[in-house]
Amino acid sequence: MAERYIRTCLRAACVAALLLMPASTSLAQEPMAPSGQWERHGFGITVNGDGSASADWRVYRWCGRGVPEPCDQLQSDRIVDGGHADISFSGPDEAGVFQGSVDATTDPELLDLGAVSLTLQPYDMALLQQGDTQLTLCGDDSADLAPMEIVEACGA
Repeated sequence: MAERYIRTCLRAACVAALLLMPASTSLAQEPMAPSGQWERHGFGITVNGDGSASADWRVYRWCGRGVPEPCDQLQSDRIVDGGHADISFSGPDEAGVFQGSVDATTDPELLDLGAVSLTLQPYDMALLQQGDTQLTLCGDDSADLAPMEIVEACGA
């Protein structure tokens, strides 16, 4: 009988301690960056759960003698994109937007060093924005979830 009483008191004390715990030491996880892959014609981005991301895109200029980089290459019947950026995201902010930074880029004409944002959209879609550049991107499930006219924004 005494053991049951002690266990009950300990449980009650643990529950009370959790309820009185300050918010800064709560068990809630910190917000994570979105993880997934999104793409559109000639552009793709992969975002990892830790916020690191990698984007690759076609620059539509073939490498060759006298052609400045960045340029696309053909290797064994496979196109190697000339555009690449390393990005880090955090968030989301209060508006649900993941803020980030382009940390390295081969093609500043599309994505330059500096601030960038990623906003998740309905239908497994996302919007990547930097300055005047806005890229509507589709996830793996977009074709099954979204109306065709919306998916067409991601290109062929």
